[in-house]
Amino acid sequence: MTLIRGAIRGLLREADDELETQLRSVLKRDDEYRSAGKPVCDWDDKTAREALVDELAHDGYAALLALDGHRLVPIQRAKDGGGLASFAHSCTGCALRAKCTKSIEGRSIRVHPREATLQRSRERQRDPAWKARYRATRPKVERKFAHLMFRRHGGRRARVHAFARARAWATTSRCLPPR
Repeated sequence: MTLIRGAIRGLLREADDELETQLRSVLKRDDEYRSAGKPVCDWDDKTAREALVDELAHDGYAALLALDGHRLVPIQRAKDGGGLASFAHSCTGCALRAKCTKSIEGRSIRVHPREATLQRSRERQRDPAWKARYRATRPKVERKFAHLMFRRHGGRRARVHAFARARAWATTSRCLPPR
């Protein structure tokens, strides 16, 4: 839901006045799409949630139909699972080019090989329970890193060269836990 809403917000933000007016005329949901975050909804009511999803999907499809005739590009997949969307042909006569890119070749967007995993992680991190667990453990971890950096030969410098000898030294000098 937040991805669809964010995409519509971004589209409205980057569109020129004429296209923004055209897009706003096809959007049916009572939402200005100006603020970030979750849309307003009674999250405990299943029918309200389903209605919200239907409205956002309708607005998303309506925005796509309004873009009919505008230049959209496919994502060219890479061997590692990522991809690249290149708008080079569209950038030549585009009025928004100065806002969009400074590249001579035009705008290109890279898609991370693990984009789906990143999106799931971002969604999980919005959960208040996840934030509470993170805030409970983070200070302990940060304190340990600070202790390593504070010591004279802590985490940044070792007194010996070569990985095996440095690990042995760090283990015996209590910088690292034994394996």
